[in-house]
Amino acid sequence: MFSVSPAFTETDSDNIIAFRPKVETPLVWRQLADNILHHRHEPESAKWLTEIVYLLMAARRCNVTLHWDLIQKFAELYEQLTDILQFRTEEYPRLLHIALELERQGMPGQVAARMINWIRSRELVGAEQSDDRRLYVSWLFWQRNTSALGHAEDQALVGRLMRRLARADVFAQLPMGADLARGITILTAMGDVQPPSMAVIQKSVENGLFYGFLADDPITVGRLISVCHLLGMTVPQPIENYLFRQVSRLRFDGALPQEADDDLILLFAAQPAAYEAGLGVMQLELPTGPFSAHLPLPNVSPLREVTDVLRGMSQSRTGDWHSMRAQIESQLSFPAFNRLHTAATCSGFDAFFEVFARPYERL
Repeated sequence: MFSVSPAFTETDSDNIIAFRPKVETPLVWRQLADNILHHRHEPESAKWLTEIVYLLMAARRCNVTLHWDLIQKFAELYEQLTDILQFRTEEYPRLLHIALELERQGMPGQVAARMINWIRSRELVGAEQSDDRRLYVSWLFWQRNTSALGHAEDQALVGRLMRRLARADVFAQLPMGADLARGITILTAMGDVQPPSMAVIQKSVENGLFYGFLADDPITVGRLISVCHLLGMTVPQPIENYLFRQVSRLRFDGALPQEADDDLILLFAAQPAAYEAGLGVMQLELPTGPFSAHLPLPNVSPLREVTDVLRGMSQSRTGDWHSMRAQIESQLSFPAFNRLHTAATCSGFDAFFEVFARPYERL
């Protein structure tokens, strides 16, 4: 199909010929899409669908237009989504998400609307046992100006989740940063994070960020840094540096063995954080053909070391970082010491440590 370009239109003939410049999606996005679609995981598997969602979401959040040269690679999947939905019903949120993202990027069709009608007819959202899944699907429906649960249930769901996300103490002690990041991102998009709740939500994000940093979890750190930008929070520079340093350490190897795992998701977790920090979109030299992405194996778990030291202190354990610091640091390996010392230079660490340390209680 040709579009009209005045510079090339023949005006003295009934036969109008027009041309447009060739527009291509950046090479790195085409390579990633080809690899995910054809070379990594079994088609229709949970891992396959998840990586497609991450790719499409990263493109949207970084304002990357997927031109027809790439969108057409998804055409076969797009046409099959309704069929897959009926036989892989447990994956209905990801399948609907893919349809919505592809249509947003210009895929012609009304597949998402048909899927929404089918999902509603089966009352799948109301049958969910997880509020996280209910929220995810409610957000997908919201994008098409419709409700998955009805107004009263929507408000009850938001209320429950806001109360949970405001539990800053939980995010200082448990590896729940990924759930925190997704919940805040969705609720903010839907306009449900209001100024009165902002301060407690920000504290949860701050605690989740410290926990992910000590746990050496760059994927969660990347997601939470993006949330910091979303909420207008200042990102601790040492933690942001850690994220981008981890991305730079990725090594691209040959094809991923069937159903194995690697670290490719780190690219999609870090890309929105980098874009929102003004660093643009990724410019990588990827291998031709199938490839996998791997971080060097860590030699130490800073979080585990620090936790073991704290646990061993028993009755002498307090939440006062400055009084505990010398006792803790003297028992750590250098990598764990360095990570904890770096965290302690960041604003907010003292308050995080007060909860993270689990001051001694006799139960």
